[in-house]
Amino acid sequence: MTLFSGLRRRREGLDGPVFIKPFSDASDDIRALSDKLETAPPQSKFIFREALESIREKVKRHESVSMALVNSEQPALLLYDVRVISKAGSARIDFVVLGPNYILAVHVSDQKGQVPFAETEDFAPKAPYPGVLDGEENAKILLEALRESRHISGKMLRNVWPVLVLSGEEEERRTIAGGSFSSDFSKIFPDVRSTQVIAARELGGLMEALSDPEYASSQIPPKKLFALSDYLLNYDAQVTVCPVAYRT
Repeated sequence: MTLFSGLRRRREGLDGPVFIKPFSDASDDIRALSDKLETAPPQSKFIFREALESIREKVKRHESVSMALVNSEQPALLLYDVRVISKAGSARIDFVVLGPNYILAVHVSDQKGQVPFAETEDFAPKAPYPGVLDGEENAKILLEALRESRHISGKMLRNVWPVLVLSGEEEERRTIAGGSFSSDFSKIFPDVRSTQVIAARELGGLMEALSDPEYASSQIPPKKLFALSDYLLNYDAQVTVCPVAYRT
């Protein structure tokens, strides 16, 4: 396994996962909230306790996805918590995976205790699962940003995939083994693939499957992948994050 954090040594080749914008454990936010919890009046402490619990759960979920991407050993550039803007709108995407044969817009679910699949004969979901449509909208925004970058062919844009990673609670209650991998297109966004609903541990398998010739209709050379990551991070770096209340 090869892992770099923002290191650009291998523009001529890509033999494993490369974290261009690495995963963050939100330690500064957690420390700031903890300090506020200590000094907050008794009647307000519950606010900071709930905020701390929420951010710690989020970090735990996202860390499992980060490790799954690293352990996949698939050649790809990995970007965590990316703000993307295009003519289709703006989005904040948990993980963007730029692979030679595919691009993933990964959304990590924050749902608890729900069943993502219905127990029907054809295993069809009863309704769009929470996060599916949001993920496809984010993938549409990312697709348009990639189109606007002019670093990617129209043929390759057909290989932009939205991915919804289930929470641990959801995974335990899932009624069907495996994910929902298919090559269908979204019913809401015709030029975006349908959302792949999977567990974190299945990410490597999905990435490997998307490298199969059946799906890999085009390929992006490493230099183009780095150019795409630079394009996406250029906007991300310019975004000013609004200060949050617990830091004031």
